[in-house]
Amino acid sequence: MNRCSFSVAMAAVCIALMGCSAAHRVDAPSIHLMEAAGYPVLTSTAGTSQQLTVRTMIALGAASGADCSVSGKVFSLQPPAVAGASQWTVTSPSVQGWQVADTASQLRVEWSAFVAQLAERRRAGCFHAGWSTTSLQQTIADAIPVPADEALVLRYGFSGEGIADLQPGMVLQVERSVLGERKGRRELQSLQADYEVVATDDGARLKQVRAETLHMKERPDEIFALDRLTQNATHLRLLLQNLTAGTSAQRPPILLMGREDATLQRVSVSMEAQGCDAAKSVAGVQCLTFHEAVSLLVAVKVNRKPMTFALGTTLGVALDTQSINPATAALHRSLTGGRMAAVIFPQTRDGVSRIVLQGGDEIVGNKLVK
Repeated sequence: MNRCSFSVAMAAVCIALMGCSAAHRVDAPSIHLMEAAGYPVLTSTAGTSQQLTVRTMIALGAASGADCSVSGKVFSLQPPAVAGASQWTVTSPSVQGWQVADTASQLRVEWSAFVAQLAERRRAGCFHAGWSTTSLQQTIADAIPVPADEALVLRYGFSGEGIADLQPGMVLQVERSVLGERKGRRELQSLQADYEVVATDDGARLKQVRAETLHMKERPDEIFALDRLTQNATHLRLLLQNLTAGTSAQRPPILLMGREDATLQRVSVSMEAQGCDAAKSVAGVQCLTFHEAVSLLVAVKVNRKPMTFALGTTLGVALDTQSINPATAALHRSLTGGRMAAVIFPQTRDGVSRIVLQGGDEIVGNKLVK
């Protein structure tokens, strides 16, 4: 985690931000980029308590099991105290709590364990049928204080280490370079398809949103028919291209498909050494090895124009690519359940560099004056 220093001027928000937000639907509390001891945290929790933990009430529906609590060192979840009530209690570090080095260092391991327990409680019937593990994870991540530089870990489980569970808000891009002809000249071109990851009641699926066929007869299924190839799966785990252990060879990208996230996690441990062979004897798991370049993106809007950026791109980079002045920039974030929240941050180059884009983000701002 990067401990960064930047201005704490959170109370005074540029008039341009307020003007821009009027054009957007906002039906969730604003998310503030706050810091203590130079460490930025995204939070919608009001107040500046010095307590190291915060209890957040989240509507997850009535509990329907004997033991539906989740316990952990950093994150915990308690079902409603009253039968039939819908408000669950999540205990997590506060803005101040994330300044504790031991807590911050345990985030990835503890969040992974927390999500695994959520999946177990869901399979045990603690939540009604409309909840998938993904929707539970994202709903909780949207509500609690989150270290700004680890936001993708909590919302998507993405740690940048080459393995990602595909979740709503992501876009999967598959691309193969081919020699084509343009205006009588041969040149390197690309067959390409983009797939949006959309939510289902029990997980996620792929929806093709763009394809570039170059009018060629060749239509490889692993580029143009991924939505069909994955239609029987509810959980998709992508292993991005990586060096094969102990060699200089590149292991190609691999997509694991199944109906249980825990099973895919177990199988993926053996993928580096065995590739898709590791999945052959595992019931309910399918495996696809790509012969193309595969990228993970997020779909956002910039001044109402749909765009995609690589997963992990900061707001600052997005503004730079579109020549937008940070002093005029505003950001609205899409949360679970279709809600939208304004994100309040210092409108400086340092401030916008702390915000990592998520799927569904909407950016508005004025072009830099040349």
